Amino acid sequence: MPFFNKTPHLGAAILGATMGSVGTVIPFMMSLSPFSVSASSGNGAGETPRASACKDASIPLVTRDDLELKFVQILFRHGARTPLGSGCIPKSEQSVWDKDTLFQGEADLCIDYKVRALDGRPQPEWKIEQYYRKAPLKGGSFKGQLTAKGMKQANDLGKELRRHYMEKLGFLPKEFNPQLVYTRSTNINRTLQSLGCLLGGLYGDTISAKELPVTFYVDEGMEEILYPNRQRCGQLSHHYKSVFTDMFWVPEMGQTFDQFATILDLSDEEKKKLDFINLRDEVTARLEHCKEVPDFVMNVVDVIEKNATILMKFVIEGGNPSERNLIRFSAGPTMHYITETIDAANKKEIPYKFHLNSCHDTTLMTVLLALEVFDDIWPPLTASIIFELYEDKKGNAFVRILYKNKEQRICQSKETLLPFEKFKQLIAPVSYTAQDYADACKVTS
Repeated sequence: MPFFNKTPHLGAAILGATMGSVGTVIPFMMSLSPFSVSASSGNGAGETPRASACKDASIPLVTRDDLELKFVQILFRHGARTPLGSGCIPKSEQSVWDKDTLFQGEADLCIDYKVRALDGRPQPEWKIEQYYRKAPLKGGSFKGQLTAKGMKQANDLGKELRRHYMEKLGFLPKEFNPQLVYTRSTNINRTLQSLGCLLGGLYGDTISAKELPVTFYVDEGMEEILYPNRQRCGQLSHHYKSVFTDMFWVPEMGQTFDQFATILDLSDEEKKKLDFINLRDEVTARLEHCKEVPDFVMNVVDVIEKNATILMKFVIEGGNPSERNLIRFSAGPTMHYITETIDAANKKEIPYKFHLNSCHDTTLMTVLLALEVFDDIWPPLTASIIFELYEDKKGNAFVRILYKNKEQRICQSKETLLPFEKFKQLIAPVSYTAQDYADACKVTS
């Protein structure tokens, strides 16, 4: 496959509607790795300053002694995976993604699970996994699959959550209870497996045989709200089509395309097909698994990273972020889900104390942009956004938001601990109920 060919894996990574084959619709999501080797060495073991900056510190405690933690909702991205395509790096041999070695050694860190629809019916079909298996990568592995390294990363995240919420705070019981821990994922293998591995780190051997397999809940693809879903929204579909028909009109991108084409010695035709996001996809997947990347690409790896982020931000929030014109279409259903769940916990309408949602980096990026706290760094592997609900002795509710374990001041607020009603007010402009979203997403001619 030519390295600039946008079909089909551009659709898999970005558009959400590029047809891999007739009738196969690919959802809008990305799952890229942070750069984890030294750009100066090309294929060394050191970390770039950017990768180091992405590392999470321990989750900080709240400073008020009168607050009791009542509920935790977490959105996290999965661990390392195989790329969504191949041949995206110019003048480079395809990497070998060996099906006999990439997935070995860490499966025992993950629990057994079964998948059900949100309403308890059997797992809905989702054609993206069929698409991933249609054309295996060199070496026999399928595209977009969680690797053994990704399993370990998700398990480590579970251990981190165990140390804080179970061992330090005593918030979670030491034995798994499905009445207290809700487990949801997008209906994609890598997110489902990451959730299984996270629970392996969080509860390990304490999950009794009678509780296995644990039920994971998913939505049908057309209705998914855990990433910007262009299949649900004509406004998003129209925007994505405009962007990827001609990326040169995207702000800050036109001159960059010219400069980058010169650096890589691309022809005019190749330059027209240049796609930073697919290029980043394969580069970062290779680096995460210690595979060779050409030096001439490593020399401009920060340029690739920066421009992939610029492009993805434009896809998510549109051309005028100050008006927040598109972010509500991208983030609205997700933000409503977050607020609705916390509200239900505050009213004690649900029994859960811990609400896990396994999703994607575009999920996190979208939510961070909606909250106005995105740091312009692509969300790293197993990064998480944590929403904590607290209650004081008078029954007043408060919300704290953390990203990469750092407290966030959302929507230009001066506080990191928000009264719940203020939190809802700040979220309202970027939130949509299902019916309002359906009405707003209609494209009128």
